[in-house]
Amino acid sequence: MRPARKPQSAVRRTNPRGFVHTPSKSVLETIDISSISVEQSTNPRRRLRDIDELAASIRDHGLLQPLVVRRDKKGTYALIAGHRRLAALQRLAEESGSDAWSLVPVVIREEDPDQAYVLTLVENLQRDDLTAAEESDALGRLVRERRWTTRQIAVAIQRSQTHVSRRLRVYEDKALRPLVLNQQLLVSVAEELLAADEDSRAALAKQAVREQWDQKRARAEARGYTAAFHPALRRQIHDLREIVANASLSVGEQSQLRELAEFVLGKLAS
Repeated sequence: MRPARKPQSAVRRTNPRGFVHTPSKSVLETIDISSISVEQSTNPRRRLRDIDELAASIRDHGLLQPLVVRRDKKGTYALIAGHRRLAALQRLAEESGSDAWSLVPVVIREEDPDQAYVLTLVENLQRDDLTAAEESDALGRLVRERRWTTRQIAVAIQRSQTHVSRRLRVYEDKALRPLVLNQQLLVSVAEELLAADEDSRAALAKQAVREQWDQKRARAEARGYTAAFHPALRRQIHDLREIVANASLSVGEQSQLRELAEFVLGKLAS
């Protein structure tokens, strides 16, 4: 069970002018699990993963973090945060065939549907296990529907503004977006390719997928510093090291040649 990031001490509600830093009232209660409903359209998660593992953890150690809900007009409860936990609890209730898991602790928030929708997006973005598609969807909703700035998103999800800005640029880029969302290209590699000219970015992205570049390689290619990653040059450096090691040279001469080779390689890689 992956721990969630530490939540904000206050709920940040949004309007076109920015945040209203007003804590929302909340109450901790125990309610019947059957009274909790889920509105799938408000949840950026497209698939709940590792439910079996989470259910086993809850069965062994209990529910360490309560669900977050709001009261709806029907007198029941709508889930705001804790979709995976709810699914795991429902599975435990079904498997046990008893009432042992029918009552669950929840934090009841006084939020209207609009505010709850924003809270669900933010709560999910605070986690590290969203897929690129899920993260792209959640960030896009906050930017397009709520008119949030990168600064507002960064504060809400406890990330740097640079991190948010780079992610948004990747998800808005015509060449990078489809490769990242289809899990052909790591988002961290795609972020490095943002430094390349727009005209050459698509070709570099395809090459990165084909050759499985890591961040260091992508950073060098995007900036034009590719010599250090050329296979032929690496072989030559290796051969030079072998020559230095086996040549009939004095210890001092060997040391000088070795230092020269390391210096050249280091300059090319920087």
